[in-house]
Amino acid sequence: MVAIGAAPRLPELLESEFADLTDHLSGDAIEACATASRNMRDDHQIGWVNAVPNAVHHTALRAAAAMARALGDRSTADRHDRRADALREDFQRLLFDPEAGRYRDGLDRTGSPIDHHSFHSSVFALRMGLASERLRPGLVRAVADGGVRGNIFAGMFFFETLFSYSQGVRALEFITDAAAVGPARQLAQGATTTWEAWDKDLKWNTSLCHPAGSMVGSVIAQEVTYRCWGAVFCAKRQRPSSFSTSAPMVSAIRRKPRSVG
Repeated sequence: MVAIGAAPRLPELLESEFADLTDHLSGDAIEACATASRNMRDDHQIGWVNAVPNAVHHTALRAAAAMARALGDRSTADRHDRRADALREDFQRLLFDPEAGRYRDGLDRTGSPIDHHSFHSSVFALRMGLASERLRPGLVRAVADGGVRGNIFAGMFFFETLFSYSQGVRALEFITDAAAVGPARQLAQGATTTWEAWDKDLKWNTSLCHPAGSMVGSVIAQEVTYRCWGAVFCAKRQRPSSFSTSAPMVSAIRRKPRSVG
């Protein structure tokens, strides 16, 4: 556990506790990090080096470089960028499986690739900017065709990925289809609050008012309301004809809160 007072030492703690000599996030803590969350894991395999935290680590390094550059510290910015470049190269070389066209979940303790390609590994590789430009179209199609195979937290990155790679129509289909895994399914079950899981029975103790449930809502607010509706309202002063007001996500806006049995 890292105390709040230790925040200035976070880079040092990350490197000493989680990163090996090749600057991959690794170790027992990474292996154990998903054991408490078995809700829609798509059988994601946790190894000594794991795809998901390393993808996030890559984005953190890029953000640290950008902050250092904004503060005029070019040497620190360049150092973080070099680390991110090296991580991206290793991520691609070690984790992408050309035969499957997907990213592997990670590496075991011997450094051998884990022969499993979960929803999470490819979604995070795309969202965190690790997938090469050549691979992105095929990866995005594969991810979209598979639908949401992760919990609400992973779902946020799934929807962000589709919107980021020109698959907004597919994202809207998942968002508004009550038969698919997504927010419309919650509304079809009577949700008027932000649930912790896509379905009440996915966890024995699912909270029906949980902050995690607002994650997908933030994507809807930003991508659907602002980008889709906002752009059309500003340009044409009308609602997009392709987005039906009878869809569950839209009609629910007019509903009054009610109890859930």
